[in-house]
Amino acid sequence: MTPPEFLRPDGLLHSPAYSHVVVAGDTVYVAGQVGVDENNEPVSREFGPQAERAFENLGMALQAGGVDFENVVKVTLFLRNATDVAELQKIMPRYFPEERAPTNSLLIVHALARPYLLFEVEAIAVRG
Repeated sequence: MTPPEFLRPDGLLHSPAYSHVVVAGDTVYVAGQVGVDENNEPVSREFGPQAERAFENLGMALQAGGVDFENVVKVTLFLRNATDVAELQKIMPRYFPEERAPTNSLLIVHALARPYLLFEVEAIAVRG
């Protein structure tokens, strides 16, 4: 069995504390992605732009793992505010069409890693 690959793709915040992507066999695990740029600066203080950037960051991470949104089988979504669920439901089909919607868990949380963060998404994808 091939050992796992631990990836820190260009374009995403570099952290020595974690890898954005781990490829283990045909499974690609993506760490939680948020609405910040590669310098860890928030793209906005509003939910919509943060969520869209988080999904763009997820796309970069998936690509580094050799997959794309079509290969995603599971997402975990973290929201600071339950009132943002309706807006999230409008954004997600841009990345996951209904016929390819992955399983998901949606959690409303008290806080994320930074006080200005409103959304985080992590994913599991399968090659092939």
